[in-house]
Order: sequence, then C-alpha cells, then structure tokens
Amino acid sequence: MAGALALKSMKTSKEQILEGLNEQQRLPVIDYKGASIILAGAGSGKTHLLVSRTAYMIEDGIKPKNILLFTFTRKGANEIKDRIVSRMGIRAKGITVGTYHSFCARLLRRYIGAFDIWNEKFSIMDPEDCEKVIKEILKGMRNGENLKVSTAVSQISRWKEKMMNPIAAQNEATQENDDVKIIVAEVYKQYAELLREFNSVDFDDLIYLTIQLFDRFPEIKKQVNSRYHYITADESQDSSPRDLQLIRHLGGNKMNVCLIGDDYQSIFGFRGSDIESFFNFVDDHHLKKFYLERNYRSTETIVSAAKSVVSHNERQFEKNVFSKNGLGNKIVSYELPDEKSEALRVTQIIKVLCRNGYKPNDIAVLYRMSYLSREIEDAFIVNGLKYRMLSGTPFYARAEIKDLVAYLRFLLNPNDRVALERALRRPNKGLGDAAVEKINACVYEDDCAIISLKAFSSKLQSISLKGRAKKGLENFLAVIHELDEQKVAKKPVELLELLISLISYPQFLEKEDKETFDDRMENVAELCHIAEKYQSLEDFVGNMAVNETNADTEAEDENENCVNMLTIHGSKGLEYRAVILIGCNDGILPHFKAIVDGDVSEERRLMYVAMTRPKELLFLTRPKTTIRQGVVRAQAPSRFIKEIDNRYLKRM
Repeated sequence: MAGALALKSMKTSKEQILEGLNEQQRLPVIDYKGASIILAGAGSGKTHLLVSRTAYMIEDGIKPKNILLFTFTRKGANEIKDRIVSRMGIRAKGITVGTYHSFCARLLRRYIGAFDIWNEKFSIMDPEDCEKVIKEILKGMRNGENLKVSTAVSQISRWKEKMMNPIAAQNEATQENDDVKIIVAEVYKQYAELLREFNSVDFDDLIYLTIQLFDRFPEIKKQVNSRYHYITADESQDSSPRDLQLIRHLGGNKMNVCLIGDDYQSIFGFRGSDIESFFNFVDDHHLKKFYLERNYRSTETIVSAAKSVVSHNERQFEKNVFSKNGLGNKIVSYELPDEKSEALRVTQIIKVLCRNGYKPNDIAVLYRMSYLSREIEDAFIVNGLKYRMLSGTPFYARAEIKDLVAYLRFLLNPNDRVALERALRRPNKGLGDAAVEKINACVYEDDCAIISLKAFSSKLQSISLKGRAKKGLENFLAVIHELDEQKVAKKPVELLELLISLISYPQFLEKEDKETFDDRMENVAELCHIAEKYQSLEDFVGNMAVNETNADTEAEDENENCVNMLTIHGSKGLEYRAVILIGCNDGILPHFKAIVDGDVSEERRLMYVAMTRPKELLFLTRPKTTIRQGVVRAQAPSRFIKEIDNRYLKRM
C-alpha cells in the first residue's frame, strides 16, 4: 500500500492531466505541435479537452505568453481562461484568450499608426452608430433616398469580408452593372472617408485592417509571429474565409495551428461563416485529424437519431458519433391541427414533465424563427407558466451603458463625432439638432485633421449659442475638462464614477423613467464593476466597443425557475434535460429560402444542433395549418423529420 502511494506521488502533472481524458482526447493533447484539427462532436467534452491541452502545453515547457486561444464569444473566452488559470494557477496568466475581434482590437491599438491614417486613440463604432452615419450619407445623395440603410450596411460588410476596399467595390459594381451596388459603392467610399475623419473604425474593420497590416507591413507580422507560437481556434466550423486568413497569418512559418470544431454544427452562414472555406483550409494545409466522437450529454437514441438526419448531407467529415448513456426514450413527434393547438400541447408536455420531477429550468422550447414564440408565450401566460426569453438587448447595447461610454470615447478621441453627439444630448442639455450641427461645423471644418481636446475647446470659443443651449455646452465642456485633468491620476472605475457624479446621471435616469430606474442603475453599477478590472482607460473603452458588438445573448432573471425559450441559433453550446422543438414544417425548418436556393445542408445542420441540445427527452411539434394574413394554409411536415430513422421516433 505504501509503495503504491509513493508511486502515485511521483506521477508528473502531465500524467495527471492525461488521466482525466479518454483515449481519443489524449491524442491531440500529447501531439500538439504542427497543423491539426480536432473534430469534436456535440457533447464530447470539447472545452475540457481545450483546457487540458493548454495545461499540458504549459507543463511541457511552452511559455503561456506564446499561446493564443480564439473563442467564438466573449463569454466563452472568459470561461476558458478562468478554467485554465484555476487549473494552472498564476503560471497561466500570460496566455491570450479572446474572440477574433477583441484580439485584433488590441493588436491595432499598438500598430494602427503604421497606416498613417488613424492613431492609437481610435474609436470603435458600434453598429447603431455606423447605421446613423450611413443614413446621413444616403440623405445627402441624390439617388440614395430610396435605398435601405440595412442594404448598404450589409453590402459594405460583405465587401470588407472579401477584403475589398471602396475602389475595388466600385469596380465590381461597375463590372456587374448593378445599380444598387453602384450606389452602395459610393456610400462605402464616403463612409470610409468619414471613419478616417472621426479617427474611428467599425467592427468589420478590426479583422479587415489587421489582415491589411500583416499584408503591408512584414516587419509587424514578424513581431506578432515571434510572440504567438501556438494558435488554437475553437468553434472553427463557424469561421469566415477572413477569419481563416487571419489564422494563416498568425500561424507564420511554423504553422502550429489547431482548429477545434464540428462541421455537423456549422450554422452561421448568415454571419459570414463558410463551410467550404473550412473544408478547403483543412485540405490545403494538410491538417492532422483528431476525432472526439463520444457524446457525454445525450442518450443513445438522441445521438443516433441526430446522426441519421445529418448523414443526409453530402460533404462532411465522417464521424462515428456515439453515446454510452443508455438507450433512453424515443423522440416524440406531434402533429397538431393549428398553432394554438401546438401551443396548448407544449404547455401540457411541460406540466407533465414538471409533475414527474423536472424543473422548468430543465426545459427549453426551441424555434427556427423568433415570431413562432408568440403563440407559445400566450399559452404560457394563460396557463400560468413562467418563462424567460433568452434574448433582448445585450448589456453593452443598453442606452445607459452607451451614454456613459460615449463620454469616455470622446475623451480619448475628440474626432469621434458620433460619441460627441450622444454625449451632448444625454443627459439632455438643451442642445437640439441645430446646436449640434453648429458645433460640428465649427469644430470639424478641417475634415481630415485629428484634433485634441484643447483644440476642440479653442474652436468653440467663437460659436454663438443662446440660452439653455449655451449653458448646456458650457456644462459639457466643464465635465470633459474635469475628466481630462483626472484621467492620468484616476483608474478607469474612478473616472467612470466621477463622470456619473458630474452629469448627475442617476437623477437623469429617474426623471426619464421611474419604473426602470432601479434596473438601469443596476446596469450602471455592473459597468463600474467591469471597469474595476482595467488599469488603462484605452483598454476599458476599447473592450466595451468590442463587447457591445460581439455580445452574447443574456437572460433576464437567470436565477428564477422558468422555462427557457430561444432560437435554435441561440441554443448553440447549451444543454437541457428536455427540449421541445416547435414549428417543424417545411418552409420553417428548413427555411423556405434554403429550399428555393436548392441547398438545405446548413438547415439540416441546424436541425442537428437542435436535436443534440437535450440530455434525456426530445419532443418535435408542428401545426398542420397556419394562418397568415387571414388565410388558412396547409403545411407539409419538415423533411428532416422524415429523415429520422424510425427506430428512434414515436409519432403521435
């Protein structure tokens, strides 16, 4: 016995790491050098593997500062870093973990001056701000009045995804003789010029400019490659071609790059992900393939049924996904006369589950389109079922957060006219459209000049405002000057607290809406809590912008015991004891656009994601008729239900 204990104490930390892994998981942990891909099926312990692999690398002598990990969301980045630090202690604190956009934002803070256009104090404009700028451009164009802002925003984003500057976009539009694209190309040109004048970039620019930086300045790429020797990209099946281009740059000559993902779960084509680029990257760079095929989450029935559906896709990496969690219950499929009947059946299922030991929190209702939730919500209200919508306004996009961050954005970057306009108006200072227009015209008469706060104040000496507007501008300048004097001596949280006091923000919120005052002040308190984590105002403000645009879906009343309601896309990465998937009709799932386009492969992967969320029970419901615009329409069942092997399905 004593001898066995002595042998156990002699085991290395690397051996201890490997002990917690199954045979398939150990292989990519030990063989971490070179270019590889870990094909990790649903519920296969991917996060545990990622943490173990990173810990093993550190134990094997890799310096944490040389390790770079990419995640799909900010929440995922925080979770993984916390788990690695918890496991490895202070040794792991040097690793870099983040989303593609947050990493590129930090990189640009250091190197953007190489372009000789922006300086390191640049602002990151959020989508709402960008839409305002583009809307103003369209107003000023003779042929732009009838063009939707959303059309222009989407097309410009697509051009940046393809690494096309305004000139290239204009050439493409002319060659295609596309009238809409020709207008949008002119918008793109003016928009890019305004961003430069504002010393600002948008969310798409973060990766776009970083790739340009590597392409145009080899010495900068060399510096970055000398820092990051091992690159791991989680959820890589949802990478865009541009994301993969960034990874290739970061891999450098050594190409110690590891992709972790599951092509069965690639569902974000509408965000720019491209499964073909993912397949091509794996083939072109001859990535070693590792497989994680055991599902630790779901029953054998659920895993096998989901596989029977996704196997109908033609191009994919074949995986022998399996479970050892027991056979479990068959999937139950209900056909109901109409949507009201479907909603009633969903409530009945939930009530029966709760009588049999399930908590409301254990249950999720999933849907392909958000509008499908309305009938279910009405039924829940009538039947007294509490529920939460896992959606709503993300924290960083809330008005009170954007108000306060606008002051700090302007403090760092006086060319940020969008931040200035918000700060001038909130809290209300009596500065209307005419006054704000006067201020802009006075200060920014030299379009491309990057100005300082001193120059900003100096130019306003000559402006002519009266009454409340004059007093409002004086108060604004007093606040900005006080913040400017204190920004070096005070930490970000102290500066934020000073700002809240100077503009009497709590009083403003209470006056604006007493009913929401407490909730909104909780958000302000949370912003202060976040600011405590930062030592640099630049880092704090920069990360607020990245987080606002890349925000995770957040739930209200997370601790309350409620049924969860969310879209299938929003359910990615989540799990529940029981799942009810509603609206299982052709035209919904798969979506009618995919049917018209003749390619439902991504919709099939979406079905796979929905089917692999539950641990124990899965219910599928569909209404045989729907009413749209007062017309009753018969609906065909989803072709994906027909693709489920009958061994795993019970039809009701």
